[in-house]
Amino acid sequence: GLEPAQFAEEMPFALSGGEQRRVAIAGVLALKKRVLLFDEPFSGLDESGVYALLKVLWALRKEGTTIIIVSHNEDALAMVTKRILIVEDGRIAKDAPVSEVFSDVEDMVDRGLGVCTYRLITYKLGLPETIVTYEDLLGALKEKLMAKSLGMKRNTT
Repeated sequence: GLEPAQFAEEMPFALSGGEQRRVAIAGVLALKKRVLLFDEPFSGLDESGVYALLKVLWALRKEGTTIIIVSHNEDALAMVTKRILIVEDGRIAKDAPVSEVFSDVEDMVDRGLGVCTYRLITYKLGLPETIVTYEDLLGALKEKLMAKSLGMKRNTT
């Protein structure tokens, strides 16, 4: 996401924190390893930086790269991971698919962890607990609106 012509002559310390993080991530990705471990890769990135990194991680995952992410960014984790491991006191307290982990809002709150935004919205609206991403939420809302619209049309005819 950084334009080479714009940043090629910049001193590394002249870059913003987010730009420095992007350069560091680009350096790691250039190694083309089969397994990547990221520790808080979304920290210090603005929304567009997070989205750009998510796109890269999706592409790497499709190519077969194993990606392990340590992060507190529940929204990003919900969009890019298949499984979540919750570690407490040095032990794995939970190991399950993303939708299963985030579906139990009470458990996440009890553990002092955040809940991804889209799951929290669906929880408040009483929508299915398998919804954890924007696409899932959008689809469920469209479905609900269509059903409501069809019900209104039947009542008026």
